[in-house]
Amino acid sequence: MSHIYFIPGLGFDSRLFSKLDLKGDQLHNIDWIEPESDEPIGEYAKRISRNIIHEDATLIGHSFGGIISLEIANHIPVKNIFLISSISSPSEIPFSFKLISKLRL
Repeated sequence: MSHIYFIPGLGFDSRLFSKLDLKGDQLHNIDWIEPESDEPIGEYAKRISRNIIHEDATLIGHSFGGIISLEIANHIPVKNIFLISSISSPSEIPFSFKLISKLRL
């Protein structure tokens, strides 16, 4: 039996994955936790990874949850990572997003 952990995007919760029925696998939802002041994303992911109690788990991350999934894999061994509507490196950030981030809105 595989253990699959779901990490939703910001603004979403476990309901995002509630209709999935993966026979024979144990499904787990990870909820967002409050970030510390000025906490780097890697440290935030490390704290979230404490909720993953099974070795060689599979992570499924949606949007920002996908980015966190990749960061978690820097701290604990995982079997697989699946990204849904996410990016795997900063080079994949759309130009318009980069431009908007410079405006500091």
